[in-house]
Amino acid sequence: METENDLDILDPDRTVHIGGEDVTVKEFTFLTGLKAEAVARPIIKDLGQKYLSADNQEPPLDDLAETFGRHSDAFLELLTLSTGKDRAWLEARTDMEGRLLMLTFWTVNSAFFM
Repeated sequence: METENDLDILDPDRTVHIGGEDVTVKEFTFLTGLKAEAVARPIIKDLGQKYLSADNQEPPLDDLAETFGRHSDAFLELLTLSTGKDRAWLEARTDMEGRLLMLTFWTVNSAFFM
């Protein structure tokens, strides 16, 4: 019998309703992951220094938001790769919509940063 975790592994993509439309946040594929790797390097470095070496502990949401904020251009590029939405669309989101996207992105792609 499949559990919810099994389904998350098989189909990690998530769809959220934002800005009056359904937006699918996709797990990075191999090729997208290669493109994302160079963009995400400073984020990976920051998270790695603080969390990845400390018993594989997940960062608290406030720290995650702070890290993504410190590297906002890179984070927006990662969101465009994951959602297919352009930067202008992403920048027009409300704070609540942006946080929903951030949390969904992390849920779907956190393994990429490990």
